[in-house]
Amino acid sequence: MSVLRRVVSMLRPHHARLAWATVLMLVTTGATLVRPQLIEWGIDQGIRAGSMRTLQIAVVLLALAAIVENGAGGWQRYTLIRVGVRVITDLRTRMFHHLLRLSPSFHDRRRPGDLMSRVTSDAETLSDFVTWTVITGLQNILMLVGIVWILIGKDARLAFATFAVLPLMALATWRWLRATRSRYAAVREAVGNVAARAEESLAGIRVVKALGQERSVQGRFQQANLDQRAKDLGTDRVASAFFPAVDVLSDVAVVIVLGFGGLRVLSGDLEPGALVAFLLYVQQFFDPIRDLTTRLDSVQDSAAAGNRIFEILDTPAAIANAPEAVELPPARGQVRLEGVEFGYAPGRPVLHGIDLSISPGTTVALVGETGAGKTSIARLLGRFYDVDKGRVTVDGYDVREVTLGSLRAQLAWVPQEVGLFAGTVLDNLRYGAFDASEQQVRAAARAVGADEIFAALPQGYGTRLDEGGGGLSTGQRQLVAFTRALLTEPAIVILDEATASVDVQTEARMQRGLATLLADRTAVIIAHRLSTIVGADLIAVIDGGRIVESGTHAELLALGGRYADLVTTQMAAEIVVDADLVA
Repeated sequence: MSVLRRVVSMLRPHHARLAWATVLMLVTTGATLVRPQLIEWGIDQGIRAGSMRTLQIAVVLLALAAIVENGAGGWQRYTLIRVGVRVITDLRTRMFHHLLRLSPSFHDRRRPGDLMSRVTSDAETLSDFVTWTVITGLQNILMLVGIVWILIGKDARLAFATFAVLPLMALATWRWLRATRSRYAAVREAVGNVAARAEESLAGIRVVKALGQERSVQGRFQQANLDQRAKDLGTDRVASAFFPAVDVLSDVAVVIVLGFGGLRVLSGDLEPGALVAFLLYVQQFFDPIRDLTTRLDSVQDSAAAGNRIFEILDTPAAIANAPEAVELPPARGQVRLEGVEFGYAPGRPVLHGIDLSISPGTTVALVGETGAGKTSIARLLGRFYDVDKGRVTVDGYDVREVTLGSLRAQLAWVPQEVGLFAGTVLDNLRYGAFDASEQQVRAAARAVGADEIFAALPQGYGTRLDEGGGGLSTGQRQLVAFTRALLTEPAIVILDEATASVDVQTEARMQRGLATLLADRTAVIIAHRLSTIVGADLIAVIDGGRIVESGTHAELLALGGRYADLVTTQMAAEIVVDADLVA
């Protein structure tokens, strides 16, 4: 129940509205409780006594009570809806902010679709709980206390006859809670799995269609969907047995009251109006019990949703500002890795004793086979991960001792897969430099040789892109990345296979843009293509997580070692490709 206590704590910022909702709840409850009393008074003191005036007063007061009950109830509902909207907005904002703070290692282990389900579906479930279950639960308890007090005050023997069914109801509730606790957790997981399957398939729809895997993907989605259906039905099956049992027990109580009460009316021991009022109170007594048992259904579901949400919120940000972190001054671009060791998982190192010094304004290329550790080195420069041993410095500052914002503001990362978002080309170009004017954006695009390309699009810079950048070629996407990087005016640029997916002609245009981007900046280039790395001031050959060779292109060729082998292999591959094209 600690999860639910944390959920209830979300209501604290909304105490004023909740206090007003509580006042309305008291008014609604009072009006509800007084109505059977007015009916009893109208029957016994009006109809049976032959008093038209008493009957008229009872009718008017009953109508007023109904108006007050429904008016206050409607106002209470509106107030709770407003609280609910704010709670879910605050919760989703908090979750999204925390997800942005979590390190790439966390996101590497999570499916985006499941995270989306937690931010949307699970948050919605918790919002319903904190606004409806908590307040209406208190209202139901207040109603029960009031009715018990009234029933005992009216006729203690008849009241305790009514309460005879409560032990059976408590037993049924206990058994139901035991049967459904784990089921609701499984349902929430299944909902997340369906969302994850859908997100993964739709995000990779081009690959799915290109490989003709629609039927396979549909089958996996259907399996996840059927799994959720099975878990839903399992939970509903238990609920379908429990809730009718509660209704039967409440009907038994009404029968008991009518039987014993009717005999006492016939014997003159009880007034007819009192029996009618008693029956109405018994009905009212079991209404909140039914609602509370229904709310238990919500409590179970909310506890499962809360566990999934707090699992995210309780995950500490592995990469965060140190307590004494300082702002990194405008960087010159001196980068050093000193005795760096690193692994993505404990006991599985991928980098071993890396020592590398990069002078300001120079270009260093990292080459090696896939999985050698090149991208891992680049990720450490931007402190997307922390080293296990050694340190990474920028201008002498350990990257762990400066704020993340000041470090990354001076670093531009140009990946192979460029992230594009729904919006115009202009919006995407100034992503990371939102205050840049259109003139500044176009000047940056012109500098990297992309202005004419973007201007030639159907609506020029105002051309709208779908999420993922549909409509742009691979080369155009890379030019977006170059323009973005130039707009941020970084001191350090990291190019991670930025030209790997383009043809030779496109690469030639991109090389001109690269020259502008890298001018007077420290650059770390990860690439396989010779054209991208031959002009580097220093080439470091990575093999098995170690730097095995370093030097200029000419020096390493003369050495005849690992780099020379890589060059020979690539040149042979390019000759084969050219021969195939000629044929």
